[in-house]
Amino acid sequence: MLTTLDAEVQTKSMTQNQVRLLRQFVYYSIFNYPLSASELETDGKESELLEDLRHLEAQQFIQVDEDLFGIELTDELISRRKIGTEAALDIFPKALKNAHLIFNFPFVKGVYVSGSLSKGFLSEDGDIDYFIITKPGKLWIARTLLILYKKLFIRGSKSTSSFCDSGFFVEFMSSKVWLLQQFFCRLARVQY
Repeated sequence: MLTTLDAEVQTKSMTQNQVRLLRQFVYYSIFNYPLSASELETDGKESELLEDLRHLEAQQFIQVDEDLFGIELTDELISRRKIGTEAALDIFPKALKNAHLIFNFPFVKGVYVSGSLSKGFLSEDGDIDYFIITKPGKLWIARTLLILYKKLFIRGSKSTSSFCDSGFFVEFMSSKVWLLQQFFCRLARVQY
């Protein structure tokens, strides 16, 4: 798709910023995710951004509906996006509370909300994903303690599926060593 896009872009007069914006729209269209102007990366000022968006719309590269932009917008996508944004706003305080709880586990150095929630969206069947950084040599102990906590205190409650440790990492000399084990709760609905 990008090669076709590159060929089409070359036949139209577009600024580098417009091409950058268009690439963002193509990427997010894979996830059926319309964007607001504030979510777009741009080199210019807000007035230049709006001008670039109008140009992309006039060239029929993107569609606009109220405050959302995308390659192909449908009422269903717009509704899904608005509902998902509201759901994310509603659940984010719980995500922060859980992150604070996890941070206080032994050997945990950092906890980060990840996945779609970190981008301000939560689908109807979404969960809260965390990246957890542990002290060197303590990954499996920290992971075991967290799983025990989840089994003993969260099991059977409605929040079981919303509590997902997406990945554990080990802190190693001021950098993070990538993923030793990753769980895809949304795909596999793994229950501990």
